[in-house]
Amino acid sequence: MSDYTPIDCNYYDILEHLATLRQPAAVHYQQPGHEAATVTGIITDLQARQGVEYLYLDTTLEIRLDWLITVNGEPVPGKCG
Repeated sequence: MSDYTPIDCNYYDILEHLATLRQPAAVHYQQPGHEAATVTGIITDLQARQGVEYLYLDTTLEIRLDWLITVNGEPVPGKCG
């Protein structure tokens, strides 16, 4: 997939930690061309596929990491919203 911008490595570590805790997380994100949305779920996995990193929630939702705005109110570095 093209136009993927990797997120900050330290923020990725935060996401891994949240996945380990297996506690609900509020994920605020915006898919290009769509309204921003917030979902709450347990982060079950982080995976890379074809050069794009994804966050998976127990709700079966898959979100590209470069679409993230905040997780549990913690902003992704370099993003605002």
